[in-house]
Amino acid sequence: MSKVAYGGDDRCLHQRGGRWHYQRRVPRAFAHIDPRAYSKKALKTSSLEVARKRRDLIEQADDEWWMALAVQAAQTGDMNGDGASILRAAAEQRYKAAVTRAMSYGFGYCSADVLAETKALVEILQRIEAIPTERLSPRSKYRRWWKERMRGVGVSNPVTPNTANRHIGNMRTLYEEYYKYMGKHDVENPFRGFFFHGKTYNKRPPFEDDWVRRKILVPGLFDKMRLELQVIIYVLIETGARISEICNLEPEDIRLDAEAPHIVIRPDRQKEVKAEKSERAIPLVGVALEAMKACPDGFPYYYDRSTLVSNNLNNAFRLRGLFPTEKHKVYSFRHSFEDRMLVAGLDYGLRCALIGHKNTRPEYDVKGGLAFQCDQLLRIAHPFDPALFDGLLRAPCAA
Repeated sequence: MSKVAYGGDDRCLHQRGGRWHYQRRVPRAFAHIDPRAYSKKALKTSSLEVARKRRDLIEQADDEWWMALAVQAAQTGDMNGDGASILRAAAEQRYKAAVTRAMSYGFGYCSADVLAETKALVEILQRIEAIPTERLSPRSKYRRWWKERMRGVGVSNPVTPNTANRHIGNMRTLYEEYYKYMGKHDVENPFRGFFFHGKTYNKRPPFEDDWVRRKILVPGLFDKMRLELQVIIYVLIETGARISEICNLEPEDIRLDAEAPHIVIRPDRQKEVKAEKSERAIPLVGVALEAMKACPDGFPYYYDRSTLVSNNLNNAFRLRGLFPTEKHKVYSFRHSFEDRMLVAGLDYGLRCALIGHKNTRPEYDVKGGLAFQCDQLLRIAHPFDPALFDGLLRAPCAA
């Protein structure tokens, strides 16, 4: 005897031999990227209550899996051929294993990117604590995952040891600061002493000034993009700020009516932990000032979603042929800003203050304050065609 239920509280549950199984039809919208008729998984329980909880976790994981496949298909074209089938089968096996592992610890499977964007810090740490200590050592599953990314397994753009060490360092600091805040000082940090040897410096190449002016500061180039993304592009160009710093600006941080219009970067509003971060003000000049007028209250849609912004902008630039080389990324604007200040002869201390780096020299005193800094940045501001903002300033920020 078997029992199948597809609606209500018992949806997608199939009972066979007294044990419950998950069985869900692949939605029509994803049929072209998932050839299975059904997604099936043994729930390994005879309890209907437990089966419902596990069903909910797998449903969520399936939804994220199908969305990930859809994004991949949209970016690379529909996958065809035997090679693609093998890759998909391997990815599906990894996915099923990840779902099973997550369920064994009482969690729903969630990719790292989605976890970082949607889950609270407490839940992230709970997931880390649920893993046995030996698996959190420098030889853990986590280490192998980074090694695979550095070798290019499952990714189109392999990461460097520098990138891996930066993320591991962020986790080490986050873990330590959280337990310090909670008043616990005897908790072993699983990320202590965990790093990769190898090249640790891989600065993104900057955009040349001529390239920015001829290829990027072109009226109408980004008209089809969401308004907030357009504004973020222009603010990146003339501030050297990180994407996360711009995304998390709040209305009181944007001071367009000041004698020297500027934005204030506050480290406590940044999701990414960086030791060199400090509160700083950055004058708005050139395209950054004009663009910011279109979003005077910040970017509510992208608040705390810097990964999404980075992915969207890199894809938009790639589709429009705006990267001079494969090594260029949107983050290259930050390096361009640094280089332009250096070439223009701006003082070292001022450059550190504006870019948000730790100053290794004695404390720098900016004479004249923001007005002086504004004058200095005007020396390096890109000239632009006023038509660049004709459509932008007429559009609502939530468009």
